[in-house]
Amino acid sequence: MNKGKVALIIVAAALALLAIFLFWNLNSKGKVFKELKITYQGEDQEYTNLEVDTTILNVNNVSFQVVSKTNDSIVLATADSLYNEDGKDIGTEYKVELEKFTTVCFETSNCAYLTLE
Repeated sequence: MNKGKVALIIVAAALALLAIFLFWNLNSKGKVFKELKITYQGEDQEYTNLEVDTTILNVNNVSFQVVSKTNDSIVLATADSLYNEDGKDIGTEYKVELEKFTTVCFETSNCAYLTLE
């Protein structure tokens, strides 16, 4: 084979790999959540059609408001402090991401489990 054909094959292979990577990356960013699922004390609650500044979620007498929303995450805010499972104060806002299981606690051993599906 001559050097021109080999170079052309290498360039074509590199472009094909780049196209596959870009296609995969754009598809993964295009995912949109359908619902927020909250599990608290063995009971599941599902919330759909979440809108910024209008949706109030009540869990353990704590009201959550959606303050930010993207295709793959939401940020919930509350007036009460939230804690992680170790009892550390995490503030009053909490980000929930698509297909990631997250935990917020109101006090020791009193936690809710959240996920976007």
